Amino acid sequence: MEGDNRFEYALSVDGIAEYILSGKCKNIVFLTGAGVSVGAGIPDFRSPGGMYDTLKPELLTATDQERAIMKREPTFVVNKQLFKVNQFPYLELRRPFILGLAEAKWKATVTHWFIAICQKKGLLRRLFTQNIDGLDFQTNISNNNIVGVHGTLGKIVCEDCHHECPIEEFRDKVKKISKTYTKWTPPHPKYPPQSTVLTAENPKLNPTPFYTALNYRLDSLNALNSIFPIMSIS
Repeated sequence: MEGDNRFEYALSVDGIAEYILSGKCKNIVFLTGAGVSVGAGIPDFRSPGGMYDTLKPELLTATDQERAIMKREPTFVVNKQLFKVNQFPYLELRRPFILGLAEAKWKATVTHWFIAICQKKGLLRRLFTQNIDGLDFQTNISNNNIVGVHGTLGKIVCEDCHHECPIEEFRDKVKKISKTYTKWTPPHPKYPPQSTVLTAENPKLNPTPFYTALNYRLDSLNALNSIFPIMSIS
């Protein structure tokens, strides 16, 4: 095999698998997104039948103006500024997802387990995941190897004072959310409505652990290949 054909093969799934099995591969870094959890039955946000496509603003507790914006731009339902003034649209919409995670309704997929096998073989350098579902933790991948780019629904923290709310307490509050509520009742004085956060520290990007992990001993990686998630290997 020569030239372009050899290069194309090296970037194929078969080529990557061959390289990993050759013993020459020493370090693997994964960047995973919604695609690795779709197989578990968790729909992504943007595809047909996903959260944005099926959004019904008229069923959410919101002002007429907020509903109009969500109808025009469905991504507004997860907008941080909206969440600061009105938590109901997001929490009502994501209530089945939040409670389903607590009940372990969704199981880790073959991709999650493949990453776990890489750790077991001593090949996993780091897993950067954009997912907040926490399915990676079902496979016993070390917390030290997982970087939640957007945080996780497994940890609830006040963005202002960084006080952590017990996850069971948060889920109980979410479970009780209904149209009869006129306002969000904080479980603790340190959890004002405008500060409740559904991600590790920041609803967009969790910068400190992300950039710290990104710069930690990743300079030895010298090959970039694509498989179902994005994977860097060397």
